[in-house]
Amino acid sequence: SIVQLTNAVTEPTWRYISTFNISKVVGRAYANGMQQMQVRIEVVTEPVDGTTYPLSGDEEASLRLVSKATPSHMPFIEEEGIEYGSPLRWACRLEPNRFHQQEKEPVSRDDLFNHVDKSLYVHVRGQGPTDTPGSERYVAMFVADNDKGDFRSDLYPSPNETEDEGHVTLTPMPIPTKIADHYSFKDVRVAGGGAGGVGRPTGPGWDPLPPGDNDFDYFLRTTDYWRVGYQREGRIPLLFTRCIFEGPRSLVQWESTYGNE
Repeated sequence: SIVQLTNAVTEPTWRYISTFNISKVVGRAYANGMQQMQVRIEVVTEPVDGTTYPLSGDEEASLRLVSKATPSHMPFIEEEGIEYGSPLRWACRLEPNRFHQQEKEPVSRDDLFNHVDKSLYVHVRGQGPTDTPGSERYVAMFVADNDKGDFRSDLYPSPNETEDEGHVTLTPMPIPTKIADHYSFKDVRVAGGGAGGVGRPTGPGWDPLPPGDNDFDYFLRTTDYWRVGYQREGRIPLLFTRCIFEGPRSLVQWESTYGNE
């Protein structure tokens, strides 16, 4: 085989940034690890000899959030949010999840060839249900090709300390306090008899059941479905997005009045 060497041709690219802004679309979220905040990053390049060149795919993929106070980057996660027990306090995703956000700010977009317009979805979680991390300021950053270095929204195209331009302030919200009376936990007897107390003996030693309760004393081989429900403020029924058992638990405990059980 014959190998012929030629001088490498550098692909034309941008030289200067004309706009590099970061702004809040949703700047607040509950500190439960699942509800998302949303930030918008815009990067516009200047034309070179009348020709516009956008950020490369690698440059756009390197866009991330960096703490204003420290050089630490906010990690990306693939899960739907920051899971229970995770050591992460802040993290972000490239896509929205199923959970409703707080009220959004209106957004207008420019469909320009040299205009990168990207959203990142931010999660925050406290160390426990009653722990709410404090507000944090973040800037946007990307790594430029051809050894041009790192570009930050608070430094390029010029130093910018303006909120929703050079940086954003993201605010975690305390998780609402839950009230036990707003939850319901009710069994539905589907097999084995004794639904609603029907068929339960009424003689001596058989105390009547509260209205609607199923019998567990006389009917010993039954199948029950247990339904858990929640009403916000005690009146607005809500659905659960998921149910996770955090470890092995005994779901049922009982005492029998019979001495040999």
